[in-house]
Amino acid sequence: MSFRDPKQASDAARNPNTSPSELAVLSQSEFGFVREYVANNPNTTSEVLEALIPINLKSEVNRHIANALARNAHSSSGILSEMLAMLDFKDLDGSRRENWPYENLIIDVLSHPNLGEADASAVLSSVHLSKRIKLSLVGKNPPLSILTLLSEDKSSTIRDLARKNLSP
Repeated sequence: MSFRDPKQASDAARNPNTSPSELAVLSQSEFGFVREYVANNPNTTSEVLEALIPINLKSEVNRHIANALARNAHSSSGILSEMLAMLDFKDLDGSRRENWPYENLIIDVLSHPNLGEADASAVLSSVHLSKRIKLSLVGKNPPLSILTLLSEDKSSTIRDLARKNLSP
């Protein structure tokens, strides 16, 4: 099937019934929004997801694709790790509005159940990670390993919220 028409490609990439082989074709689209929808599609294979990892996060298209990858349940710890490596933690202190897309990305990555504990620990111990990010993370109901790490945070607010979410 040919997906030259952007509307047709977009519709197919968003459709949860699109086959993995069609999604592989769509992942090569010249249109960034189509690649974003492929990254978000639950039928996209892990191999295609890996191929969609952007080179950097400088463009809005690349950030959208990275966010979609961070929300896809099939993204591996390797994919999530690569996205963390692209982030500059100095941009995550909550001080500048233009850094909010990066902050949203790190919250999605840290909330992902496939993120390795060592990666999570390294990020959460960063002195540049803002309290706002940690509060958003606690409120997003992250994996237990993240809540456990946050339950030892320096901030009593974060520590207490994490512990509250950990208790049955």
